[in-house]
Amino acid sequence: MRTGIRWIVFLLFIQTAVGQTLRSLIFANSGTNLVRFDLDPAMVQSPDVPGAPVPAGSRFSVQLYFGPAGTTDESALLSLASPPIHLVLDGRYNGGVVNVDPGLPPGDTAVFQVRSWETVYGTSYEQASANGGYLGTTPLFTRSWTGLPPGTAIPLAAPEFFVRQVPEPSSIVLGMAGALLFVRMRRRKHVAANPTGCGRWRMKKPGQDER
Repeated sequence: MRTGIRWIVFLLFIQTAVGQTLRSLIFANSGTNLVRFDLDPAMVQSPDVPGAPVPAGSRFSVQLYFGPAGTTDESALLSLASPPIHLVLDGRYNGGVVNVDPGLPPGDTAVFQVRSWETVYGTSYEQASANGGYLGTTPLFTRSWTGLPPGTAIPLAAPEFFVRQVPEPSSIVLGMAGALLFVRMRRRKHVAANPTGCGRWRMKKPGQDER
């Protein structure tokens, strides 16, 4: 009986200690900081409208990435919100309160980035990056809990960002193959039109008459 009570007291102590160091934030955008299609029409596929907020629903996925203060390499960031979320309104996402403590070294400041992609191209941003479709990220930005009471959930306040159409790898390969074929065809036409041109600069053998 006493052993059971001791374990309960110990678990309550651990829970209280964790609660005192909890760092969390509200994974949502606000104001005019929306997710939009790129402003360049060349990066947007019809009927999508350049500059318009991306549509609500499951077409686009959004995920939050984070790293220790001072991180400047995007590839070093780790995904925080799992699984990815979808847009609740046009251009707006809301994943609720997210705990930032797991995996984050001690400190009151962290680096964040929001990434978005077309869900049909992958279950993660990394997978979609290899498959094509729309992709977009915010710049790296920092948030701090310095001076705030333990357990305070701060707003993410992520900047606005744009998604742009990225060609599928297969189409890039086909484009390169087409360009190479075009160069070869032009070269063949040039040789056919100048049949003597190819031998014009051949080196003469000693004693050979010039023709």
